[in-house]
Amino acid sequence: MRHLATTAAGIMSALLMAGAGAVTPAFAADAPSVRATGSGQGIDDCPRNYYCLYDYRGFNIRHPEGQIWFFKNSVNDLGTAGAGDRASSVVNNLDVPIYLHRHFPTWADSGTCLEVRPHTYVYDLGLYTLDNEVSSVTLDEYPCY
Repeated sequence: MRHLATTAAGIMSALLMAGAGAVTPAFAADAPSVRATGSGQGIDDCPRNYYCLYDYRGFNIRHPEGQIWFFKNSVNDLGTAGAGDRASSVVNNLDVPIYLHRHFPTWADSGTCLEVRPHTYVYDLGLYTLDNEVSSVTLDEYPCY
């Protein structure tokens, strides 16, 4: 499941390889945006006011083929952005905490959950039993408890 490319990521990768230049993601107010492989490495690649999920632990540093996904809002199903059950590290450049969930949470059950405080990062989600297991991310709606 980890390395199945989404159609959007495949198209964006093809554009990069064809020499179309850098792909700048267009962010809708509530839609997740995906950035093509090849340019998603390191903490500094996560823009201010976004949180980013990385395909490999260590922020894809040793894996130039790894993807990075940028988000601003809660995402109930990361699979719709091609990031479902793929994240191995995360950077939170928002001013609020984010909550990584193994399953979509409800008020009755948050499941396995990890809070990532503002302007911090997690090098290896495997340390929290969430490597390749994060299926949704929330901001305020479903905090970990």
